[in-house]
Amino acid sequence: MRGDFPIEDAAKEFREATRIFPSYVEAHFNLGLCLMRPEDREGASRQLTVLSFLDPSLAQRYAALLSRHPPT
Repeated sequence: MRGDFPIEDAAKEFREATRIFPSYVEAHFNLGLCLMRPEDREGASRQLTVLSFLDPSLAQRYAALLSRHPPT
């Protein structure tokens, strides 16, 4: 269903969710997934920092995903 809801739109919705609910762990995680593109690498790394404070075990899983998607 990826084509039905563009990544940019999803990222916008997750950004809004994290703005309204800063401790919403799943929104930060999903925003980070949306940002795992070469042009958004810095944003993806910022989400790792946020997750490390909110949920260290989830941050470890996210870091593993991030390491599998190196910048190009």
